[in-house]
Amino acid sequence: MRIPLLCTLLVAACAGAEKAPEVPEGPVALTAADFTGTWSGETKAGGTDSVIATWTITSADGVQGTLTSTTAAEPVAYTTVFDADSLIATSGAYSDPVFGADPIMWVSVGRLESAGVMVGTVKIMLAANPDSVLANSTWRSTKNP
Repeated sequence: MRIPLLCTLLVAACAGAEKAPEVPEGPVALTAADFTGTWSGETKAGGTDSVIATWTITSADGVQGTLTSTTAAEPVAYTTVFDADSLIATSGAYSDPVFGADPIMWVSVGRLESAGVMVGTVKIMLAANPDSVLANSTWRSTKNP
């Protein structure tokens, strides 16, 4: 009876206290300063490698800016909010002949992939009915020097 008890105590004493595994740090929070400046990018049709538009965005403060696209006749104003390691940008209403006569808008979610490179997704919808998604796409942009 004493031997099993002593063996149990000996094993417990030799095991020692295990150090808890280190938890890796999460991604660094994205800020307006990360998004300030001029970025050049391209949008690809959802699920394909087909480039459907190239564009440049410019933002003096990282929160409000304009997007100049190869498909839109005029620059498009947008606003950005930041949440953890992501940004959410929302455009105002604008016309794009690719999507017909009704005004459209977009909502995009992006993240910093690496220094000076952002990637994300974008939904294009009718401005009068945001539930009417016209297109889902992906994008990639690089910060201009």
